[in-house]
Amino acid sequence: MQDFQVGGERRSRSVAFDATNRDGLIVTAGVLANRTQEGSLLDEMYRKLSDEGYEPFATKSRDLDIPKYKIYNILQDHNGRAGICADRNPPNLMQAEAAHSAIVLDELEVATKDSVVIVDGDRDKGKNLHRGVRGIDIVAPPIVNCIRSEMYYPHSLLADLVAGAVADDINENGYEAVLSNLLGSVVHSYVDTTQTPERFAEANYAIDKKAEKVPDITYDHGRGETRQERVSCWYQGVFASTKSEQPMSDSINPAVQILRGMGCNEVADWLAE
Repeated sequence: MQDFQVGGERRSRSVAFDATNRDGLIVTAGVLANRTQEGSLLDEMYRKLSDEGYEPFATKSRDLDIPKYKIYNILQDHNGRAGICADRNPPNLMQAEAAHSAIVLDELEVATKDSVVIVDGDRDKGKNLHRGVRGIDIVAPPIVNCIRSEMYYPHSLLADLVAGAVADDINENGYEAVLSNLLGSVVHSYVDTTQTPERFAEANYAIDKKAEKVPDITYDHGRGETRQERVSCWYQGVFASTKSEQPMSDSINPAVQILRGMGCNEVADWLAE
């Protein structure tokens, strides 16, 4: 897959965020991957979740009912890193997601030089995260927003699935059970901001204040109405917005050839059908 072009620079890694609200518990997950790891993750998800109804570049998390152990297995087999935050008393989902995402960026110590932050949703969500990052006084990679990112980037879908699984697990079994299941080489950090609210409060204060000017960052836009177009957007490393043009080509051949070269034959064959 091609590198991202963000802020006039090539970037080969990204961290994707998503959050969920389950009975008043908000959980945010961030998953870090380079472009090669995205391909491996796509193949892993296809092989392990196709029998659950998953179709790459076509299925949203709300359309799936996947056992938690399958989601955890995929996360633990992922060669990247992940961070998770949870809170019982959040202001609202969008604001909590931004504050949590800032904390995860701090915990993962995401490199600013070759990385980009993918926020699922519109530009307002990206602005909230930028302010939350400044609120806890860290330097983050460029922040971009991508409408329906889970249909373009496999680690965005994984972040969404993980957030839902962790929230359900906490509600059913408590925090300690989740920690024993997940903390390890992949899940780098888990922060309960109900118990340790300092950074969460600082980020939320900055988001509420809206005093921080959000810089304009240049990056490539695209929009896929079909699965083939979304594959093309993913391969090119572009981000969807409502005003984006559809890609000049909907050819999936470049992505399929790279996946086959990586040994990801099952998902490559499926895409090529």
